[in-house]
Amino acid sequence: MEKIIKRTVSRAKPSAESAILIKAAKNAGRNAIRTSKALGLDITYIKKGIIYKETPDGKLIVVGANKKVSPKKISFKKGTILNAKA
Repeated sequence: MEKIIKRTVSRAKPSAESAILIKAAKNAGRNAIRTSKALGLDITYIKKGIIYKETPDGKLIVVGANKKVSPKKISFKKGTILNAKA
């Protein structure tokens, strides 16, 4: 009899400040979409790697695919000091 092991990915719970920021961003996004539709503007969004444009009358237009560019793997030696400027 074989034993089946399921692995689950555990994610860290966001802090209280992060949860508030995420909630505010979701509300801002909903409000922006609602006002854009009311003003008759097109809405562009990405869903499952495909870029869509939605017209005010509800027609969907496929603009293209989202091309993700992954950075090359960088290896660091022990004791490397990184300096970053914003």
